[in-house]
Amino acid sequence: MALIIAEGFEALRNSGQSPFDNGAIGSNTSSTTPFGYGFAWQSLGSQTYDSNIGSNQDTIIQGMYTRQVNTINGFTILDGATIQVHLDCADPDDGTGDVRVYRGSGTTNLLGTASAVIPPSGGQYFHIGWKVKIHNTLGTIDVYVDGVLVLALTGLDTQASANAFATAVRVNNNQNNLVDDYFAFDGSGSTNNDWPGTCRIYTGFPTSDDGTFNDFTPSSGTDNFAMVDEQQAHDSDSTYNHSSTAGHKDLFGTNLSVPGGSTVLAMESRGVIRKDDVGARTGRHVNKSGSTTTNAPTLTLT
Repeated sequence: MALIIAEGFEALRNSGQSPFDNGAIGSNTSSTTPFGYGFAWQSLGSQTYDSNIGSNQDTIIQGMYTRQVNTINGFTILDGATIQVHLDCADPDDGTGDVRVYRGSGTTNLLGTASAVIPPSGGQYFHIGWKVKIHNTLGTIDVYVDGVLVLALTGLDTQASANAFATAVRVNNNQNNLVDDYFAFDGSGSTNNDWPGTCRIYTGFPTSDDGTFNDFTPSSGTDNFAMVDEQQAHDSDSTYNHSSTAGHKDLFGTNLSVPGGSTVLAMESRGVIRKDDVGARTGRHVNKSGSTTTNAPTLTLT
C-alpha cells in the first residue's frame, strides 16, 4: 500500500484555501463533523478535490465520511485529464439512495448499481468507499457503505483511456454536502493493499520543539514550532525557520492524539519549504515515532 492522500480538512477553514498538494477545493468548511470534533468540507457549489498519485497505478482505494443534502457526490479516478471510472451517490432525499459506478465521464456507460443503500441525509453521516482495478476486460469494482460490501463487480472494462492505470484521484462534492476523513491508497506493496474498512483521519499541528533537533533559526523569538504552527493556510514569509547548513533538522512535538488501540495504516506530513538564494538546495520531511526515524524523498527546492 502507498498512501496517496489523507485529508481531515482541519487546515482548510476559509473560502478559497487550497490544499498543499494539488487541490482545487475553493470552498469553506463546517464544524459539523461525524465525530463532533474538527472540521468537514462543505461545498459551496459543484466542486472537486484532486490529488496526483505520483506514479501509474492500476488499483485505487478511496473512502470518506459524507453527509448529503443534494445529489450528487462521490469519487473519480483519472488518467491525466481522462476519467477512467467514477462513482455517484444519489441521496434518497433527492433521488433513490443508489450508488452507481460508470466508465468514463458521463452517465452512459453504467457498470453497476447498488440500490437504496444510502441513508436519508437528515444530518446523518455515512461512510462510502470503493476499490477499483483498471483493466479493459478484467477490471473489478467493490463498493462499501458503512463498511458493508454492497456491490462487487468483476470482468469489467474500467479503462476509458489508452492506459490501464490512474495518475490522479478526485472527490466530487455537490452544494452543501459535507465530506470528512477522506483517504486514498493505491494497491502496491504486500501490506494494506486491500479495502481497510472505515477510517478516521487525525490531524496534528506543531505545539513544541523536539529539543534534540531544532537546528534551524526562527525568524523571530526562540520557539521554532511557533513559526510553523499555522492551523490554516501558511503565512508565507511572516513566520518561518531558516538554515543554510546541509543536514540541519527541525523536529517538533504535535497535538496529534490517536486513541489507544487504534491501528495506524499510514501517516502524512505536510510543510512548505523553499530556498531564497542562487545555489542549488534540497530538503525533505523527517518523521520520528519513538526511536524510529523515517526520511521522506529528497526534494529539489525552487
